[in-house]
Amino acid sequence: MSNLELAKKINKENPELYSDKDTLKSIDNIRGVIRYYKGQNGDKNRAQTGHLKKDYYDHKDRCNEIARNKILGRNDKYTPAKILIFDIETSPMMAYVWRLWKQNVSYKNQLISDSWMMLTWSAKWLFEDKVMADKITPDEIKREDDKRVISSLCALIEEADIIVGHNSRKFDIRQINARRLKHDLPPMLPFEHIDTYRASKTAFDLPSHSLDYLAKYLGVGRKMETGGFELWRDCMEGKQEAIDKMEAYNIQDVKIQEEVYLKLRPYIKGHPNIGFYVEDNVHVCPKCGSDDIHWEGTYRTYMNEYDTFRCNDCGSIGRSRLSSLTTEQRRFLTKGL
Repeated sequence: MSNLELAKKINKENPELYSDKDTLKSIDNIRGVIRYYKGQNGDKNRAQTGHLKKDYYDHKDRCNEIARNKILGRNDKYTPAKILIFDIETSPMMAYVWRLWKQNVSYKNQLISDSWMMLTWSAKWLFEDKVMADKITPDEIKREDDKRVISSLCALIEEADIIVGHNSRKFDIRQINARRLKHDLPPMLPFEHIDTYRASKTAFDLPSHSLDYLAKYLGVGRKMETGGFELWRDCMEGKQEAIDKMEAYNIQDVKIQEEVYLKLRPYIKGHPNIGFYVEDNVHVCPKCGSDDIHWEGTYRTYMNEYDTFRCNDCGSIGRSRLSSLTTEQRRFLTKGL
């Protein structure tokens, strides 16, 4: 948001921290604080502007901390993009089979029902406490109709700038698209997509890349026990208690999914550039949006050189977009054949 919008938000949420009776004056002072921490006043103004001197905050420590955290996101509760963490649970198909292993099931005469359905979904916006969820009803299961549940999830996805799932490129999104096709719904609006399963397999040599294993390995929780296939069977029989338990299982997945994503984030190659969602003209970390970055080191391509930085918030490594070499220096570089 703009400096003015952010100043109004801080003043509204923390009226006790600014004692000026004139609201406009309070907001103006907060804007000065914002510009100070974003480095938009310049070194000279920082030293000379009276209401921005350090002693101004000596008696307002809490004011200082809240303002700084909201501006820079240093409380790990900030993202300029709308990032949606989500997960779905689906029902199995039913078929007649001859054996328990390596079966080829004919869709012509062995398949009882191919109308697998979305049983539940859960989702949360990154850093927000509230977990949203929806679930199919026993009556909808009997009618094999998950259109309402599909539609409620897709409406949420279309609000997001970025979605985050686990094995979601291969499973979740393709399942959602298949059900939208079944219900004669149009394709969803475009979004950027992070699949933590794919990110983990790309970056790490681990014994497993399942969500449960990653959560255990990273020390951020575990998946909820379901009791096995019986839960899915009871859901298909329309038992409300089972559907409720499936929803709780789904919600727990989303909670640990968020923690796993935040742990993996510095290592994710091709992470969407959060800088697109930052309105102010400042250098920010492309993975988390923080401007608390430390420039150090050099990155070289075959014919160019760039300054690199580390984000002090999320730990990611990045580089400048512009070359650190002068035109004259680049002119004397040669290229092999």
